Amino acid sequence: MHRYRRFFVFFIMITLITPPSYAQEASGKKEEFEVSNKSVEKDFPSYTQSLKQLIKEAEKNIKKVNVELEGRKREEEARELHEEGNRLYKEGNFAEAKSKWQKALSIAQDPDMKDYIRLSERRAAEAEKRKKKERKEQKQLERQKRIELRQRQAEEKRQKKEAAKRERRKVKLRQEAIQRAEQKSAKVAASQKAKEKAVPETKPETKPGPRTKEAPEKESAAAPGVSKTYKEGVRLYDEKKYEEAYEKFKDVRKLQPGYARSSYYFHSCDYILKTRKPEDKSTPGSTSSMDIKEHQKLQSTIEKNRLKEAARQKKAAKKAQRDAENKKRLAEKKARLQKEKEQRVLKLAEQKKQKALERQKQLEKKKAAAAEKKARLKKRKQEKKPQATPEKKVSPAASKGSIAPLYKEGVKLYDDKKYAEAFEIFKKVREMDPSYERISYYYHSSDYLVRNLEKKSK
Repeated sequence: MHRYRRFFVFFIMITLITPPSYAQEASGKKEEFEVSNKSVEKDFPSYTQSLKQLIKEAEKNIKKVNVELEGRKREEEARELHEEGNRLYKEGNFAEAKSKWQKALSIAQDPDMKDYIRLSERRAAEAEKRKKKERKEQKQLERQKRIELRQRQAEEKRQKKEAAKRERRKVKLRQEAIQRAEQKSAKVAASQKAKEKAVPETKPETKPGPRTKEAPEKESAAAPGVSKTYKEGVRLYDEKKYEEAYEKFKDVRKLQPGYARSSYYFHSCDYILKTRKPEDKSTPGSTSSMDIKEHQKLQSTIEKNRLKEAARQKKAAKKAQRDAENKKRLAEKKARLQKEKEQRVLKLAEQKKQKALERQKQLEKKKAAAAEKKARLKKRKQEKKPQATPEKKVSPAASKGSIAPLYKEGVKLYDDKKYAEAFEIFKKVREMDPSYERISYYYHSSDYLVRNLEKKSK
């Protein structure tokens, strides 16, 4: 509703401001309507106020833009003049260079340039602030990246440590399993040996006939080839080849039944062959092939672990040696740097001492020069005193009329750096009136400058 109201007011204002003309068909005359600004302000005060405000802001902005454009133009002109002056100065045209620089200074010191200079300074300060802020943000980002990198490296290190720890635990468990398997195989072998030793004691129950019939076996006269066959059977028995040993002892018993301990070995082989398990028949008189393979596998694993452990210990020893060498090298480097630092400190102290001595000498020279100057001035004053006595005194009225233009002329010559001419004029003024304004200062200053110029020319 408010929007429609504003549109309606704006339409009425347009119709009132623009003077409409209507064609009168009947009379042929034109009627003109004029609306004054006062009536518009009276009827629509808020609109006129906002329009005035817009006009003021527009004028203000135009003025700012004009100042900006004029300032930029003058700045470019001043820069060009300054660069031209630098070029002329390098070429040796000092007078032209001076004129160019003076023009640039006059442009820069123009009152109209003050607003532009102030605005440019403010912009430069804002640009510097932005740059500082960007540098600060860049530094913060770099710091954050470094922190993240350190955290990532620490995490990777921790993961590596955990993996190494897990690997060591696995190796330890594997070694323990191998030890248990070895103990188990040792127990099995021990129990089997115990069973084999216990076999002869049970033989009387299985074969009572031959043991009761045979008398204690005594070695009698051996038949041809019996001894060799008996020894061959004992060797096979010791090698746990029970089937072949059984056949040998059987042949000995046929040739000579009571020979040595052939009866014992014969019954022992018979008992072992009868009581052996079916899976052991492939290798008669020995442990199972599966146990041997498992044992060999365990032995190879143990050997591999032992080699790995030896390699790890060797690597650790090399690392320790390398660390010790690095530590020694670092200590040597630290000692060398400390020595160099001490030498630098001593050198700096010596240089400071020499500079202090030189400064003291310069101060003494300055003091001597000042004392010499003072003595010279005193001597000159004493020389001039007798000459000043016979001078005629000038009346105040005469001095004011005649000394003032002469003094001004001397000051003008002094400002133009014509010190010799200025000194003569100041000398005359001083003779006329020694206490006139700043005559003493100008007199001594021009005298000092004249003497310096003479020394330089020599």
